[in-house]
Amino acid sequence: MYQKIINWSHDDNIRRIYETKQIQLGYNTLLVLPAAEKEEQRATVLKWSQGLTILKAHFELAWTLCIEWRNCESLGMFICVD
Repeated sequence: MYQKIINWSHDDNIRRIYETKQIQLGYNTLLVLPAAEKEEQRATVLKWSQGLTILKAHFELAWTLCIEWRNCESLGMFICVD
């Protein structure tokens, strides 16, 4: 339902509100899914989060997921310490 509202709306503020709700719901769903279904949901939530961070939206969960779910070896700006 959130995706339909996002696609329908021409108001950026309304779209951001529902994008944050969609990410929160997707993340909450991910927490309770069986292990076999988590990878697909995780990829979807990460994609939504990346969309908001590209727009520099002020939604902490999206930024946290984009940073924490990254493979730090693939980010040249970060140094990983074991």
